[in-house]
Amino acid sequence: MSTQEIRKPNKKITNQGEPHCACVLLIDTSGSMSHSEEKLNKAIADFIDAIKSSPYARGRVEPMIMTFNSKVEVQSSFGPAYDYVAPTVTCKGMTSFYTAIGQALDEIELRKKEYKDTHTPYYRPWLMVFTDGFPTDEDQDVSDRLIYAQTHKKVTFYSCAIGDDCDVELLKNLHKDHITFKTDYESFQESFKWLSNSMSEIAASSPGTKTNIPDSSNYQFTVVS
Repeated sequence: MSTQEIRKPNKKITNQGEPHCACVLLIDTSGSMSHSEEKLNKAIADFIDAIKSSPYARGRVEPMIMTFNSKVEVQSSFGPAYDYVAPTVTCKGMTSFYTAIGQALDEIELRKKEYKDTHTPYYRPWLMVFTDGFPTDEDQDVSDRLIYAQTHKKVTFYSCAIGDDCDVELLKNLHKDHITFKTDYESFQESFKWLSNSMSEIAASSPGTKTNIPDSSNYQFTVVS
């Protein structure tokens, strides 16, 4: 593991008879987000509170909060939402974007192995990245790996571009259907609300069935294709 990556061990899997959904929130905490740091921390806390209050999601969704700036850090590792504590993040430094995605995919595969080893059923894991800038590190085939994971149904991936200085084209190219969400600094908290509501819908369904996730237009952010 790179010295740029800091992780924490996952929590023990509970409720093994219930299907689990690993959900990574990969959050840009570079210096350009510093003016929105308070709103960002509130968005993270509100996301966790919403999952905890959902009858199905609180026991089935396993969030992971990862941040990336000059380094990549697992702020809170995978574990059941009902006893999850939202971390407080600090925004500074550069944008280790590709390193972060690569580690997020590693974390998802590790949790899937832990599900399999404990005979725990699971939904397809989710990975959603929130960013307002451009990568300051090299791709190193991470883009190809992410597309492969999507097309082979290993992960559901979405991204959210915050503000007008984000590389929207890059984010579109990372999605198998060439799309990304876009929002502004005033409304980006709504994208976290969309994700928590999406997780609640997933958790209330049966693994392998198609789930209708909420319409993003109701959450003050748009789909760019």
